[in-house]
Amino acid sequence: MIGDPDGPVVVLSPHLDDAVLSAWSVLTSAPAGGLEVVVVFAGVPAEGTTGRFDPIFGVTDSADLVRRRRAEDVDALGRIGIVPAHLDLLDDQYRTRPVAAAELAEVIGDAVPRASVLVAPAGIGRHPDHVAVRDAALALADRAGTGLWLYADLPYATNLGWPSWVTGAPADPHLVPEAAWARVLGEVADPADLEPVATRFDDEQRAAKLAAARCYVSQWPSLEGGPHARISNPAISSFEVRWGVRRPQGA
Repeated sequence: MIGDPDGPVVVLSPHLDDAVLSAWSVLTSAPAGGLEVVVVFAGVPAEGTTGRFDPIFGVTDSADLVRRRRAEDVDALGRIGIVPAHLDLLDDQYRTRPVAAAELAEVIGDAVPRASVLVAPAGIGRHPDHVAVRDAALALADRAGTGLWLYADLPYATNLGWPSWVTGAPADPHLVPEAAWARVLGEVADPADLEPVATRFDDEQRAAKLAAARCYVSQWPSLEGGPHARISNPAISSFEVRWGVRRPQGA
């Protein structure tokens, strides 16, 4: 059951790339066999569907694209010995109604029979799928009393770069990237109840993460933002951030 201290760390990935992009430090630090990845919105839409964003990726057949993306995710995570669980819920662009957090919590709870810690997106960028997974994880963690970590969603979280407390570089008085995170994080908990952890990758770790990220061939050019190198830029790809969440008693 969720809340089992002997269960694995379970990383919840809204889409077929988020775990690798934003939680690589978690994926590569858990003991062998002690981590699972669940991709929540990995359902294949009906044949003939064209999602509203998919033409950006140079395709009009979204069903075929999602099948390719599932294979890419298997390849990316397979580089570190992880076989992801792909749930059949549809991505926001393919469905006709929002998914309620309570409903989603039940689906995830059924898919995750055991977990010692849940790792979920913080929802920075406010993508509806990321926020829904975050809120479901909060509900599950509260219900089971399990540990919860939230990761900074890439590339959304670094539109302005990383804060100086992450990189160690001198702060720019005219640019405070974490101010853009504050309202979203305030929806989760009081700042005093969020324990930030910044990870700095060495060259080998960074190269391994980028090699896995490039397995998402169909998504890579858009993830990079074309010529902007939003993912591979060393100023971005050398770091990750996550927060441990202390929940009030009886929440």
